[in-house]
Amino acid sequence: MNEYAQLAITEPNYLPPLNKSKLSSVQYKGDLDDHKAYEQFQQEKRRALESSFVSAVHSKVATLENLLAKGRKQGMKQEQLQEAIDKIALLKKHKST
Repeated sequence: MNEYAQLAITEPNYLPPLNKSKLSSVQYKGDLDDHKAYEQFQQEKRRALESSFVSAVHSKVATLENLLAKGRKQGMKQEQLQEAIDKIALLKKHKST
């Protein structure tokens, strides 16, 4: 049995503070009867959200690649490494779409 399987799952020592999203604080200030303007506002808000996800993917991919390299150095089983490889590939695929 490898050493990772023997470790008990525990709560992390540190929980990051929760911050309100900058995107959710943006409120529509126009006339609600102007449907085109409101629709444009919603589209811009959605684009900003998608852009933030793309930025987060870059950081997540870098983190997973570092962990993958460490796992390889430590001799982790291919099945465990493959999970990270698959996640990285999926993130890269969705980032480009």
